[in-house]
Amino acid sequence: MRLAAFLFALLAGTSGAMAQDYAGNWACTDGVTRSGLLTLYAGSYGFASKIVGDTASGTGGYESYSDGAALSDGNLRAVLGVEAARIGTADTGGVILRLETNAAVIMVCTPR
Repeated sequence: MRLAAFLFALLAGTSGAMAQDYAGNWACTDGVTRSGLLTLYAGSYGFASKIVGDTASGTGGYESYSDGAALSDGNLRAVLGVEAARIGTADTGGVILRLETNAAVIMVCTPR
């Protein structure tokens, strides 16, 4: 009985860490030229680049998955080829969101 209670408490305590939420506001950068703010909420996203006139700025839609989201349309998908936003862990231990094309990670985002 004690073992069952211990295992239940252990699983209940770690479930939040295992299911990170990617919805919300993110500060994104490619580390060189492009950076901006990304908002993911209720199946829609918005990206506002810090570069004036950047055609990647705009809105679009996404489908939720357990480790992030698949971008279905919008400027990030059309202009930069971003297919997925995947939740991960930074080297420092914090939560990050990786914006990925079919070939590479093109931007890394941190919570705002």
